[in-house]
Amino acid sequence: MKKRLLILAIILTIPLTLVLPAPDASATPPRLVGVTQPGLGVFPTAEVVRIFWPGGPETFSEDRSIAAIHPGKTLIVSFRTVPDPTRWRSVLANWQSTGRHIWWVYRHEADLPGDSITPAQYHAAYTALTAPATANSANVHSMTILTGGAVYRGEADQWYIPNVNAIGFDVYYLTNLPRVLTYAHTKGKPVAIPEWGNGTDLVNVNATDDQDLAFAKTYIGLLTPDVFAACWLSRLHNDLSHLPKTRAYLASLV
Repeated sequence: MKKRLLILAIILTIPLTLVLPAPDASATPPRLVGVTQPGLGVFPTAEVVRIFWPGGPETFSEDRSIAAIHPGKTLIVSFRTVPDPTRWRSVLANWQSTGRHIWWVYRHEADLPGDSITPAQYHAAYTALTAPATANSANVHSMTILTGGAVYRGEADQWYIPNVNAIGFDVYYLTNLPRVLTYAHTKGKPVAIPEWGNGTDLVNVNATDDQDLAFAKTYIGLLTPDVFAACWLSRLHNDLSHLPKTRAYLASLV
């Protein structure tokens, strides 16, 4: 299967443009490169919309219709609270009825030091959330997203959930990426890098267009075949209008 790269745009409790196809175990998964600036419109062919919701998925589903959010796009839905079993089954039935691919993520970056959840609580939540048969179905998929720090702090196994469809790690540093990918590869699942980028307050605040371009090319070159998503989320350099070379490179990966 020909490798292709798709695109993303992210907003907080509002839809973002990003897409993740369901992983195909029989072929090398396609990759995804994304930008997070809401409404930027750099990559009109983006196939995924990512949504961050501070509450539970039942609140989101009741507050607005999933079917009305970028129809035809794949959704990645991150939420922070666990609904009661009856409401969760109702949410899953709603998502399944749309026929669109929906990836759900509980407690994005739960491993961050200082977060108010323990590994035991995290596992218990995923046990409850993955209990219904519809939690992982033809078009509804579970995944986890941790920080790359979980790997280089030696804590990733504490947060690993065996029965999800895919695992993700947010990794900004080139030096940490190979180590994270080596760890992820041992789990035998499709891998996502939902956040990466050079112009962040953590990496290179003053990066030029040429530096961002070099960073992006090197980063993409390090990705292994089991990576099906790599989404640019660069807090200080999301406005790619002043980074024409980087913008053109990312657009070429679609």
